[in-house]
Amino acid sequence: VSGPACSIISTDTDCGLANGSATVTASGGSGGFIYFWSTGATTPTITGLAVGAYTATVTDINGCTTTCSVTVSEQDITDPIAQCVDLVNLSVDGSGDLEVLASDIDDGSFDDCGSVILSLNQTSFDCSDIGINNVVMNVFDDAGNSAECNANVNVEDNIAPVANCPADFTVSTDAGFCDAIVNYTTSATDNCNVASFVRVDGYLSGEIFDEGVNPTVTWRATDDAGNTAECSFNVTVEDQEAPTFSCPNITTAPLGTECGHYVSFSSLTSSDNCTSVTETQVEGLTDGSISLSV
Repeated sequence: VSGPACSIISTDTDCGLANGSATVTASGGSGGFIYFWSTGATTPTITGLAVGAYTATVTDINGCTTTCSVTVSEQDITDPIAQCVDLVNLSVDGSGDLEVLASDIDDGSFDDCGSVILSLNQTSFDCSDIGINNVVMNVFDDAGNSAECNANVNVEDNIAPVANCPADFTVSTDAGFCDAIVNYTTSATDNCNVASFVRVDGYLSGEIFDEGVNPTVTWRATDDAGNTAECSFNVTVEDQEAPTFSCPNITTAPLGTECGHYVSFSSLTSSDNCTSVTETQVEGLTDGSISLSV
């Protein structure tokens, strides 16, 4: 008399649960089968199984036995949970670039069975993306299940432009004038774009600067995001031009019976490009002097 044979079919557990099952089917032998599972159960079907190996022993009416085994595994058919922040504010760097990380967007995405992998549909941004940008984050679990969520990335430019001015400098008055036409160079740069670069105080390049210390020249740079920067410098105009003068003609007249001459001359003619001139005779005969001969 041949003994019985058996086979088992099973269903795997869902992730983290003990809801697997196994059913043993007997054939052959003399019938009247008795079932005994390694769990102690005595029915053909057992339920509430966790991950693991299970063995069933089948005995027929004649006491002939056979065993068969099955392994219950864990199945993951549930998508992970994708959670994104609603809005994140991020600024471009000094080069005008921004790299967004999944961690900037993620707001606690998870999976019941294990770890998750995060990816974004766009990670690189620049100055052309200033403003609100919609980003999709995909969440994958170890079984390949996936979910996604959306976040708004507000790309900002929080870096001020750079305004470049010359150092303080001194120039001479223009020839014959008590001021000077002064030329200078200023410039501005920005990680994105300089919207405006304007003089806010002092004179423009190419204008007339007065003799002495002039009002401080200030320039202001503003970028597209409204960030500003200023630079300033001072210009001093010095009078380094000497005054001019012309010597008068000298007139002499004899003194008659005396041995000598009467000397006379007109006032000195002088001028200066800036200030009045003080005339001082430093040596020689003065006007109205008498020159004697011995």
